[in-house]
Amino acid sequence: MLAAFFGVAFGVALLFALVALVALQPRDGLAWVQVPDLSADLRVDGGLQTKPLKNTVVAAVLQDQKLDGATASGLALAPALANAPQQPTVALNLPPAARPVTTPDPNAVPAPTPTPTPPPNFAITSANELVSKSKAGNGNNEGHCSQVTITASGSFTTNGAGGSVSYEWVRVDAQGARTVISEAPIQVAPGDRSTHAVASDTFTPAHSGTEQLVFLSPAYSVPAQSWNCVG
Repeated sequence: MLAAFFGVAFGVALLFALVALVALQPRDGLAWVQVPDLSADLRVDGGLQTKPLKNTVVAAVLQDQKLDGATASGLALAPALANAPQQPTVALNLPPAARPVTTPDPNAVPAPTPTPTPPPNFAITSANELVSKSKAGNGNNEGHCSQVTITASGSFTTNGAGGSVSYEWVRVDAQGARTVISEAPIQVAPGDRSTHAVASDTFTPAHSGTEQLVFLSPAYSVPAQSWNCVG
């Protein structure tokens, strides 16, 4: 009789262990499993043991707790598992219709595109001219126009934009005769703001008169300078 009793008890314990192994496969988290007190019949101490649970088992227990109330006996979940945060919703895991879509504002004003500053036009910033008369002749011939030499010189600076400078000398004598002497252009490199000398104009006058340095391109002119001699 005693052997039969122990056989039945062993079978019950074995069945309980098999059910626990099948239903409580470890996957996610831990839970508390209430082991019934078998000390009276099998001399086994009751108590709490931790067993890992499946997600489906955890969900079923939570549902049972809602239905049976907090006083229900059996499987008890640790607060850490019951209150575990849900995984955040990721847009890539949602169907296209449920994904968040940002609609552009039709009233939005696009940022202005910076407009590059155009380079400045090539220009002469300053110029000067000097007319000198050589001393020549002796006695009664001193100061006569045929005995002197007139030399006109000048220079200019630019804004550094670079380009070609065209210029000419314009003579006008006391008799109203006008003479234009064209000179070869001068090339100025970009970034060059230094002073450039023009070609001098040297001649023997027939009468007193004036001479002016005139820049054709870029347009610029300086006041005319005069000379005096006896014609």
